[in-house]
Amino acid sequence: MKNNRWVILTASTIINFCITIIYAWSVFSGPLMELFGWSAAATALVYTIANAVGPIPMIAGGKILNRFGPRKTVICCAFLFGGGLFLSGFAKSVSWLYITYGVCCGVGMAVIYICTISNTIRFFPDKKGLASGILTAGAGMSSIVAAPVAQMLIDSRDVLFTFKSFGLVYFVIIIICAVFLEKAPEVCESDGTATGIRREYTTLEMLKTPVFYLLICIYALGACGGLMVISQTSNMAQEMVNVSAQTAAIGVSLVALGNTIGRILWGTVSDRFGRYNILPIIFILMAVFLFIFSGSSDGQWFRFVLSLIMIGIAFGGLLSIFPAVTAEIWGSANSGSNYGLMFFGYALGSFVGPRIAVSFRDAGAAPYSAGLIIATCLCAAGALLCIILRNRMSACNARS
Repeated sequence: MKNNRWVILTASTIINFCITIIYAWSVFSGPLMELFGWSAAATALVYTIANAVGPIPMIAGGKILNRFGPRKTVICCAFLFGGGLFLSGFAKSVSWLYITYGVCCGVGMAVIYICTISNTIRFFPDKKGLASGILTAGAGMSSIVAAPVAQMLIDSRDVLFTFKSFGLVYFVIIIICAVFLEKAPEVCESDGTATGIRREYTTLEMLKTPVFYLLICIYALGACGGLMVISQTSNMAQEMVNVSAQTAAIGVSLVALGNTIGRILWGTVSDRFGRYNILPIIFILMAVFLFIFSGSSDGQWFRFVLSLIMIGIAFGGLLSIFPAVTAEIWGSANSGSNYGLMFFGYALGSFVGPRIAVSFRDAGAAPYSAGLIIATCLCAAGALLCIILRNRMSACNARS
């Protein structure tokens, strides 16, 4: 198992790389608005749906994973995800994309993601943060590669052809990688010593713990700020600092690069210094650089890029730390379903953040600045909640 777990981690990371193509939505949204004349709000709703539908399939996916194992589950959902992306290439109305890209890709991604995350982390009881960081880094790297490739395909052909191409290629890759997946046993051995936790909580039992509601609020606040930027990076670059679509695509890749670095960095650091000590730092960094980012204007590409990368680095930490925190507090046995419920916080942030940004933009306010100031305040509030969480968990550990 000690050797096989790294193969499983690698295959799972590649799968996560494929399914998170949907986070490169800002590259697709501009060409779709130009092609069909849709509003920014209507187009952004596609991305919002893709994120918002995740929690319920994740909860179900955790139970399906426990029954059928990761290989069968991922292969079945590859048809849903790859098919949804391919069918997006036949869009003639935004409502079609709500179904194909939003619902089909969103549900497929959610179930696959919970399988790769919760199953693989069980193989690494000694390195939860590192494993979670690598897995989520694979997801973060998707936009680094996908954004410029998608932009080249859009420029040479069109956005609909790009959807079809990515749908077919990623479907094949996911199926091949799924063959290498194995179901984690109830107890893993990392160094010859069986490791476990004090108690395994069911999802209903988790709901009865006050710390769950504190954590889900923290997750929502962080996701709101991070996804406001990530979902609109290309449009923000073109409207705030007045660069071309090609240059804006570089911005999408850079925030994804920062996101990827942050996932491995914070996951590893949190293994050493503790999740609850790291979370306040992440939120403070997000608040500071969201404020700096909000002041970017025509010609300030360096300021825009620097703050963009730092926002990505900070936000990446949330996605690597929260799966590990969920498994540590409530156990690994039901971590798939438990993290699926925790993901409601992320989904709420994915709905609120982008909607705030495009609402101010469509209302004619200064391009995105007002929405970014709101995101700054939300992340500052998140930092305060993280300090409360740290103090609460320290008190609980002292009593136990």
